[in-house]
Amino acid sequence: MRLFLILTCVLISYLGIGQSFGEMGSKWTYSLLSRYQTTPNVVSTEKDTVVQGKNCHILNLEVKGCEYWGFDTTKNKNGRRRGLMVYEEDSVVYFWEWNYKRFEILYDFGAQPDSFWITHYFDVIDIGRLDWVIYNQVDSIDSIMINGSNYKILYVTSYIDSISPKSASYQGKIIDRIGGTNFLTLNMRFNRGMCDFDATKDLRCFESPSVGQYSTGIVPSCDYTNVGIEEETERVKVTIYPNPVSDILHLKIEDFNQARTFRLYDLSGQLALEQNIAESATSLDLSTLPKGMYFYGLADKGNRISQGKIVKQ
Repeated sequence: MRLFLILTCVLISYLGIGQSFGEMGSKWTYSLLSRYQTTPNVVSTEKDTVVQGKNCHILNLEVKGCEYWGFDTTKNKNGRRRGLMVYEEDSVVYFWEWNYKRFEILYDFGAQPDSFWITHYFDVIDIGRLDWVIYNQVDSIDSIMINGSNYKILYVTSYIDSISPKSASYQGKIIDRIGGTNFLTLNMRFNRGMCDFDATKDLRCFESPSVGQYSTGIVPSCDYTNVGIEEETERVKVTIYPNPVSDILHLKIEDFNQARTFRLYDLSGQLALEQNIAESATSLDLSTLPKGMYFYGLADKGNRISQGKIVKQ
């Protein structure tokens, strides 16, 4: 009888760990945005470990891009990365902040609308060390049916240092047991226009033993590769400023002799803006566009004559 109780307790404990966020067998496929193409980038649970008495899952990123808060992408002597260590307790997902050497809140699935949780991130850029204090405010909640089970959705706006419109830097959707559809951790550099390319963004697919397979449908397949930005071949000298831009983007075309079409695309390839250019100098109002990176193309009778990228901040 005693042996039966012990085995039962061990089994319950095992199942509790196994079905938590990041359980063994979990795999996330996001889009990796490089200079001339969009390819899949995979995060997967590598193994389990114990940190400060907490049973954690270790998640590793297949391709290191711009930067990924919470992921330790440095390699040890065996050539392995330490990754992102997470555990879930009372509907709160925690991650190990390698620089602070403590656990921080990644998601709080018990949070209600108008409540928030605080996350501290460490960052190092050219000007030195940055200690980010992020307020994650829940704007609303919803649910989604995946493979016959209901999962909670948090719609969250993240703010830097304080909750105010000026400090808003990120809006996203977070699904219970799956995580952020933008990325697992905040990619604040990308959302603040501090990254160029090679950043991971937008969940394509997720799978785990308990949830099953889930696809967001943003691409035809999980491993889809889109060579959407060809190598630049400038046939006309074009000056675009400021970049990054907040509201008004100025466009100047040298040796202007005919009307052209300016198109702006978001990272998913959707057309965000289209405008005919009838003069050598034109101003474009981008104030209503969401923050982030965009690709532009300037076309002459349907043929692209200039292309590049801008960051809306």
